[in-house]
Amino acid sequence: MAAGTVTGALFLVFASAIVSYSVLALTFADSNIRPDERAIPSRPMNEVAKPHPSRDAELSKRPGFTCQTTKGEFEVELDPVLAPKSTDRILDMIKSGYFDQGIAFFRVNQWITQFGADHLRRKPDPFASLRGKVEQDVNPYGPKEHDPGDIRKRKAHPWKRGTWAWIGGTQMIIVRKANAQMGTNPQDAPAGTVVRGMDVIDSLDHSYGNAVDSAGQGPDQVRIMQEGNDHIHKEFPNTDFITKCVVNA
Repeated sequence: MAAGTVTGALFLVFASAIVSYSVLALTFADSNIRPDERAIPSRPMNEVAKPHPSRDAELSKRPGFTCQTTKGEFEVELDPVLAPKSTDRILDMIKSGYFDQGIAFFRVNQWITQFGADHLRRKPDPFASLRGKVEQDVNPYGPKEHDPGDIRKRKAHPWKRGTWAWIGGTQMIIVRKANAQMGTNPQDAPAGTVVRGMDVIDSLDHSYGNAVDSAGQGPDQVRIMQEGNDHIHKEFPNTDFITKCVVNA
């Protein structure tokens, strides 16, 4: 392949799939975690994050959706008050059938699972309307990057086990085990909460490692974007997938 072609392809991949720097901070491999980032909130591992009590009156208005996976079903409740742009983005993806094409959980570690990459080189692209830059929410608990008061606000509202967040492009994460860094960056807006099925998320296969945390070994989001899911099925057949998501009635 010519150098120009390679350069152009890589530019397309990374321009389409760039994620916020907060994800790099919160989804590190174990060997790269600093001691101060290992602090885990006292919330038990089997307790899912609960809605903020001050918004109880709005709970019945919150949209939700249910996803089928190769390991079972889970349900998410979105929070349009905290993350209106994320809510709209996720619902648009679900209604377009984006997740129904088979979306690999390409990154599963003790902290998070990451997913959302798909094949960018199809022509025509059935999800072209979802490409391109889309404005993201800012952290609702203080968006200023260097303001000490805002930082204190963000640290008072950390992400929790079960948090679902949109991190840019078509990429999503679900928090399995929170740490002190999660939710403290200016663009860390929690889109919603897994309210049923965290046992399904915990059961997702991670036997191969992943290209981010395992020095290039395991399922690779860049290859998914370049080749589709073929390499996953051939080389990492135990990888789990979302097979369908439906907005709750």
